[in-house]
Amino acid sequence: MHRFFIRTCRVSICGPFVCLVRLLLLSVLLSFAGVTGAWGALENPAPNTTVSEIGVISGVECDAQTVTIQIDNLAPLEAAYGTGRNDTLDACGDTDNGFGLLFNWNLLASGSHIVRAFADSALISQHRVTVVPLGEEFRTDLSVQYEVSDFPGAGQSVQVIWQQAAQNFLIRGDLTANGGDGGGFAANSRNPPGGVLSEWAWGDLGHSV
Repeated sequence: MHRFFIRTCRVSICGPFVCLVRLLLLSVLLSFAGVTGAWGALENPAPNTTVSEIGVISGVECDAQTVTIQIDNLAPLEAAYGTGRNDTLDACGDTDNGFGLLFNWNLLASGSHIVRAFADSALISQHRVTVVPLGEEFRTDLSVQYEVSDFPGAGQSVQVIWQQAAQNFLIRGDLTANGGDGGGFAANSRNPPGGVLSEWAWGDLGHSV
């Protein structure tokens, strides 16, 4: 878009005044669109996807003091920013560009919502998602596991188990042939081995487990 306006200005028969007007228009359009000077992207959740339980809102931003996440018209939440992303070296010139925010989707009503990511005050990008909550902010009364056949490939299966700390299903044990026993951690375990998910905080930053 920049090159188009510059080329148009060069060949314009109306002189520098038209060029100035067009450049001002370009500036207004970019400002209205919330385009930042640096490159960035909201990666998770992906646009037009379904989200539920506890998940990470994440992406990359080349240059910002702070990155904030806003859902609909709720108060913005500051994301952790500056984690290593080697895949951004070419675009950003460095690698400390990742951002992420742990969020409990159960805090929202069922249906369509807009997730926006901001670098300082400039919009990085926004995605529409569909929230499917379980009806409560944090469920403590659920316990189930089951086998998923032919996943991730034909003839293979995995055991998935409801994980209270994650408020979601996690893979239990190793891949097996259909009908096999993958082993893994006990069904009544609160967390997977190593306590990776032993503590989390949800979106209003007022609760932890």
